[in-house]
Amino acid sequence: MAAGGCPGAGDAADGIWLTFPHRVSLMRARPGGLVADWAFTRDGTPASVVRRHPVGLLRDSWAMDDGDMAPGSEQRFAYSGDIPTPAPGVVFDAVEILTDLDGREVRRGAIALRVGAARDVLVGGCAYAALPVTVTRTPQGGVRGDRDSLLVLRELGLPVWLGFSGLDDPPQDMLPLAIAARPPWPGWRHPVRPPELP
Repeated sequence: MAAGGCPGAGDAADGIWLTFPHRVSLMRARPGGLVADWAFTRDGTPASVVRRHPVGLLRDSWAMDDGDMAPGSEQRFAYSGDIPTPAPGVVFDAVEILTDLDGREVRRGAIALRVGAARDVLVGGCAYAALPVTVTRTPQGGVRGDRDSLLVLRELGLPVWLGFSGLDDPPQDMLPLAIAARPPWPGWRHPVRPPELP
């Protein structure tokens, strides 16, 4: 752990906790380069889990049911083109294809990923170098698009999801209120094992 109790690069594999106003996120760097991100309600109830590529694009997702991954809820994301690594100025325009557990296509549409200039941020009093990332989605079939806002904490190698918004709305970019290498609930134990990489 870094000086002053702030999580450092060596903590990412064991898990880093981020507290937001309406949720808590546990992020872990996984073998193979993906990042697992569990979302919890503020009382510690598991809500969902996703895995992301380091630049923030989704790899797969699961709903949670009674502390475990809900059967049949897995969805997978694929992209046309090679997914970039996070760096200032990166531009990635591609087609995103969402499939269910059986490989059936659920949705496809255009995405536009943009990485902004590097900047320093304070997360719960801890200073990190960061890269802002936006992912704009425009699904086929006349469905209204939306925008994901993320922040890649470079020292930790974690793409932190800040929120989503409609294309005509201001981006959701509120930083976490706190960051720690321990859960915010004393005595809490994780109810599920991290999903294994295929």
